[in-house]
Amino acid sequence: MTRWKWPDPLDEVSVSDLRAAQQAVSVGRWRENVQARDWVGKAIASALQLSLENPAHKEKVKRLLQIWTDSGMFVVTPGLDANRIERSFVEVGEWATD
Repeated sequence: MTRWKWPDPLDEVSVSDLRAAQQAVSVGRWRENVQARDWVGKAIASALQLSLENPAHKEKVKRLLQIWTDSGMFVVTPGLDANRIERSFVEVGEWATD
């Protein structure tokens, strides 16, 4: 018997993937909330060619977002939505370099 562990979300993810995700996020206004119609995970999944219909892909996107936010690649900022309600939005923080 072997011990099971969560897959590393950074497996098979390169700096160029991070840059693609940052580029996708930079051209829109994306929400932090996973239930939002304009959830930032949609832009990241599209850039990484992952399907949010696949539960494993969705979990990977959520974990990558957390890692990249913790490291400053993305930042969460408050802002007003179209209805002037304060929400949390995700923007590019520090752009990835080689």
